[in-house]
Amino acid sequence: MKIFSSRDEVTKTLSRTLKMTRVLREFWFYYFGVINGDFQMIRAAFITLAFFLFAISPSFAQDTAPDWKKFASEYLTYNGQTLTFDAADLQRHRNRLRCVKMNNYGCVMGPSWQGAVGNDQVGHAVFEHPKWSVRAVVRDYCSKSRRGLRSAMQIAETYSPWCDTLGTVGVRNGWGRSCTGGPQPPADFKGPLCAKPANGTPAAGQCGSCNCPDGVAQGMAASVKVGVNDNLALFGADGSPNVSNLVAVLGSKFRRETGFAVNEGVIKEAIELAGQCR
Repeated sequence: MKIFSSRDEVTKTLSRTLKMTRVLREFWFYYFGVINGDFQMIRAAFITLAFFLFAISPSFAQDTAPDWKKFASEYLTYNGQTLTFDAADLQRHRNRLRCVKMNNYGCVMGPSWQGAVGNDQVGHAVFEHPKWSVRAVVRDYCSKSRRGLRSAMQIAETYSPWCDTLGTVGVRNGWGRSCTGGPQPPADFKGPLCAKPANGTPAAGQCGSCNCPDGVAQGMAASVKVGVNDNLALFGADGSPNVSNLVAVLGSKFRRETGFAVNEGVIKEAIELAGQCR
């Protein structure tokens, strides 16, 4: 596992190690009183223990999984063509590889998913195998289904809310972010705000500055031949996965996220790993 991804990460780790050292020292004094003997040796032991606790943690930022090329060559195609991810492929697809390099074909956030071994600096999970990232998406769809979010538009809006700017900044290309919490436009901002259009059609320039989940929703809905506000029927009434619909919807999502087509075999394997939706 790649523990440190940058000089900044090393600096942050050292800072956190020193903080942990102080915590351990206070813990010792609180429960055991003053230490008799060589305090410097005890302090060194605290530092070593604190560093070890952080070094074994999967939370350190990392940008790649070590064997991503092997899996990508096996599971991904581009316009029907297999890929080797040699120097030419890496150059040609450099803007599509961010999540692929993490074995995270759904660009899932958070390091707590089964099969996750870490996360990047903004929180995308790094998986030991792509099947676990696909499983994570299936489990997330299950959670949404249980909360009544079953249409393509409902699902897409949770990933890309209309109120947010691209990149989650206060203002993007003259459009202001309107989500509560997080970056906000200046108090005197007079420009248009990112928001769901009343008539369902984004305004001119909106999608180049704000999230427009309708495009994602249209692709998901079209994959199973329903409307964007119709039930995608990803799970049965008993929680059993609708494999054919899940394969189609997930395939559409992954093409949108990465630009690549994902092998149906690994998607089906992940659906089986996800189990019943309960």
